[in-house]
Amino acid sequence: MSTPGPACDPRLALILWEPLRPPYGLLLEEAALRECSGPTVIVWRHARSLIVGRRQEACEEVRCETASRLGVQVFRRSSGGGTVYHDPGNINFSLVCPETRLGVDTLYREGLGLLWGWLASLGVMPVEARNYNDTVYRGWKISGSSGYTSRRGSLFHATLLVSADTSMLRALLDPPVEEMVRRGVDPVKYRPRNLSSMHPHIDVWKAYSAVERFLRGKGVLVEHAIPARLYAVMLDGAVRVQFQSLKVGLPALQSKPE
Repeated sequence: MSTPGPACDPRLALILWEPLRPPYGLLLEEAALRECSGPTVIVWRHARSLIVGRRQEACEEVRCETASRLGVQVFRRSSGGGTVYHDPGNINFSLVCPETRLGVDTLYREGLGLLWGWLASLGVMPVEARNYNDTVYRGWKISGSSGYTSRRGSLFHATLLVSADTSMLRALLDPPVEEMVRRGVDPVKYRPRNLSSMHPHIDVWKAYSAVERFLRGKGVLVEHAIPARLYAVMLDGAVRVQFQSLKVGLPALQSKPE
């Protein structure tokens, strides 16, 4: 995987140490697409939640009754793909490319190039891509990614399992493994593992420090707060409208995506 080129070379990074209340991370990505003047990286975490793909029927992969009983909110993101589990032990990495409509291959090359450079700075190498969008290390999935392009630009985002509650992940998710394997999906997609279980010295704080050093080394300007203009757009109805159908509670979870 090559490093990012001029197609979407970031000049600004928002590295947010404190977990955001869901769905603020999703809102921030959308606000950045609308408001940022150039390619931007966002490194962020959510409180415990589940994020389903754009056209996915939530209860196909989510144990809806368990999520409802535990009070775990389920949200729908703008990109496709399967459900991902968020908690403060999972770091999210977003590459936002406003007004740049990238092809799928280019978008993933740019996004994974940055993600893998970050991992290399942590000593996590070599890694490889399987199922096109899964990052695999030592035979385990440590990251899943997705992305999309719209008239506003292109967005790549990925998870990074550092010290997530994998017992909660397994309790909440019920992926159709056998069906997907029959379709030719590499089963590694359903073998997630935390980096900290393979490298005990890596915790969330070390991973955050590493990504900041990595991006600063590339000449990227790093900020640790959401700019006021982005926060205002996050709260704006035009951005929030797409999240009005976010699935919270069993009846809504069982409804089909629009």
